[in-house]
Amino acid sequence: MRTWLIFLIALAVLVAAAALAPVVSNDPGYVLLQFGSWTVETTVVVIAVAILLIFVLLKALFWLINAPRRAARNLARRRMEHGLLALAEGNWSQAEKALQRSAEPSGLQRAGYLAAARAASSQVNDEASELRQQQYLEAADNGQSRTKFLLELSRARLYITRNNYAQAIPILKQLRRRRRHHPQVLKMLAHCYREQAQWARFRELLPAMRKARIIDRSGENDIHILAATHEIQNAENSDALQKNWEALLRTLRTEPAVVKCYVQRSLAFGLPRLADRALTTALDKQWDDDLLDMYPQCHTDNSEKALSQVEKWRRKHPDNAVIERVLGQLCIHQRLWGKARAHLLESLRLKPAQKTYQALGELLERQGDIEPAMRCYHNALQLAQGQPVKYQELLTLGQPSEQVLTGEAAETVLVPGQLQQLTEQSVTKESDYPQDHDAIGELVTVPEAYHADNDEETRKAD
Repeated sequence: MRTWLIFLIALAVLVAAAALAPVVSNDPGYVLLQFGSWTVETTVVVIAVAILLIFVLLKALFWLINAPRRAARNLARRRMEHGLLALAEGNWSQAEKALQRSAEPSGLQRAGYLAAARAASSQVNDEASELRQQQYLEAADNGQSRTKFLLELSRARLYITRNNYAQAIPILKQLRRRRRHHPQVLKMLAHCYREQAQWARFRELLPAMRKARIIDRSGENDIHILAATHEIQNAENSDALQKNWEALLRTLRTEPAVVKCYVQRSLAFGLPRLADRALTTALDKQWDDDLLDMYPQCHTDNSEKALSQVEKWRRKHPDNAVIERVLGQLCIHQRLWGKARAHLLESLRLKPAQKTYQALGELLERQGDIEPAMRCYHNALQLAQGQPVKYQELLTLGQPSEQVLTGEAAETVLVPGQLQQLTEQSVTKESDYPQDHDAIGELVTVPEAYHADNDEETRKAD
């Protein structure tokens, strides 16, 4: 582009000279210069040529004088390019060396020193590396306001790369006072607050981040949910939990992720009523199967009111497998074994699920139906491993008449972690299983307690 511009200027000069040539040949003009005892008489053409020559000579002189400086700057640019390429490749030591040399007094000082500090921060975290970083940042300081801002921003970034968030936060807060909506400052400050679990201050940044177009409305809502769940999860006692819950926005108190976390913490603190209230309100506002799946945990003692509530939801959401499973679990708490079996079988008919097979297996185990119970456990195990169920005939189990077990059957204690034991036993390949589907005794090991009970019954019969 520059060559073409020079060419056009030269062409314009030649055209102008050709146009003025006839005029100058007839009347070349007369110029008289007198200085002291010196007198110079000449034509206009000669004076014009002399001025042009003087300009060219001065230009060449200045070019020669600045030649070493230009060469140094070109060398600094090449070193800067080499250092930035090494920085992009992750060759930190080579990048630091090249960038440091590019920032020599005749080179690109501010950019070179800042980039060299970045390369030094990416190397081994030791005192020597940190000292070099500080030296580079101090060398890049030329006293200008913009440079000061860049230096402090770089210093905060270096602290963040070394996980020194407590040291980075004051610097970033000071920078934000100067530029409230600077995107990098807001991003880095939000990152520090998140890593330090300062969720309240994190949420305070959201309006500014949205105004700076760092996040949109959806992203702001996701961050609110994230902050709310972490605050609830980190509550140390029931009072802190309730305080955090009441401080949330109403919209957040119906978000499934937030409600699920609150219910888990409420149950952990022994507050099932609070968990029940939160679950009921959330499900009335926004239906979520995962939340409903937690409902029986809030009603392990008295399930009559819970059964009535779930029946209302059942009328609003018919043919829902999770509702049927929850009804079955609540019926088990009420010792309504026949209804429990009916609801669990209906849930399996609508959608086979691991939890449903496990609940049905526990129910059958309570009632002494060991073989079907073991098959339920096996189906649950198959679904947990992402495989199809093996015993489809369980869906045709007969419905016993409504009864309440008494005596030893009512006091039967489920074997802890039985499904986990079955999982460990089933790590073998599918080909290792016997082909006879009725050989349930070879598939799983019946607990010794049942062997003992059967032996005792046999002796009594004899």
